[in-house]
Parts: sequence; structure tokens; C-alpha cells
Amino acid sequence: MAIANLSTSPNRYIFSDILKKGSSRSFAAGKTDDAIKWYRNTAKMFTSVNRDRLLREKSQIRTSVEPGSMYMFAYEAKHKDTLPYYDAFPVIFPVRLLDDGFLGLNFHYLQPQLRAMLMDSLYTLNTDPKLTQNAKIKLSYQLLRGASQFKHFQPCLKRYLYSQFRSKFVYVDPNTWDIALFLPTEQFRGATNAQVWSDTRKAIL
Repeated sequence: MAIANLSTSPNRYIFSDILKKGSSRSFAAGKTDDAIKWYRNTAKMFTSVNRDRLLREKSQIRTSVEPGSMYMFAYEAKHKDTLPYYDAFPVIFPVRLLDDGFLGLNFHYLQPQLRAMLMDSLYTLNTDPKLTQNAKIKLSYQLLRGASQFKHFQPCLKRYLYSQFRSKFVYVDPNTWDIALFLPTEQFRGATNAQVWSDTRKAIL
């Protein structure tokens, strides 16, 4: 499939465009292995994404987060001057709410193949196989630590402070989770994607 056939207007919501193309091929998001594979592969074919456009999608904007739902946002690490690197545009599942922020799984710290493996494992914790608006991943830190199938989670678990958010939260509809995970929205400061993913692989082994 040519990338040119997947181009989207900068004024349109990219998730809706991809869902529409998938529906035209009778792929219901998240319903079958073939559908999951198609949406992931389609998202990976994009070479760039307009992050500012994502942050302006009014219907998806939220002022708070709920554990087990997926969000994107702009972020500036508090200790950016001493950190080796950080992601300025995370895509996360919050795991635990804290007084000053939350712990969340940021999939960008994993290379695409490992993202798929972790997400496949997390789908076993999905509260709604139909991926309606009520769907969530039943996450807890204790659960993640205690099951070998989630061994890839540790390098993704990051603490995010409310004081460091540089946008509101963009809620990702459950039927577009696989799209969000594989679009090239990561924005690492201080290192390349390859460097970050290399460190992650070393930490998992």
C-alpha cells in the first residue's frame, strides 16, 4: 500500500481518516487479529504527524485523566537539564494517580515491535472487547510487576507532574488505541529514537 494513498488533510483528525479507510476494507478496529495488524501497519507508514493538530481536536480534549484510558499531551520534564532524554509528546495509559501527577505507561519508549507485544498483553485486561467508549485497561502497578507477560512495562513507566504539562490531555478513543501507538508522534529531547530504544532493549534483557 503506497504512503500517498494514506495522506490526510492537515485540517482533519488523522484518527478519523484511518478509521474510515479501515472501515472501507471491512476492518473493525480491535475486533480481529487482521484488523489490529492493518491499523498498526497503516499508522506505521506515516512519516510525520501534525502534533499541534491533534492537540486542537476539541471533541477529544480533557482536563483530567482516568487510569486505564489512553491520552496524549505535550510535556516538558522538570529536570530536563539533567535527564539524558525525555519524550515531549507522550502517549500513555495512566496507571496510578498521585497528588501532583500520575504514573503512566508511555509506549514511545518501546520500539514498535515491543509496543505491539506489550499492547497485546494489555488487551487481556480490557474491560470491553468491543472497544466502545467505556473500554479501559484494568491496570495496577502490582499487576504489572507480578506477571511475566508484562515484562516490557518497566522502561515505559514514567512519572508525570501536573506542573509540567504544556497542553491539555487528548483522549484517545479505545477503537483508535492501535493507531495512536504506532503513529510517529514520539518527540524525544536529548536523544534519537534509536538511542532510546536501544537503552530500553538493554533494560529489558
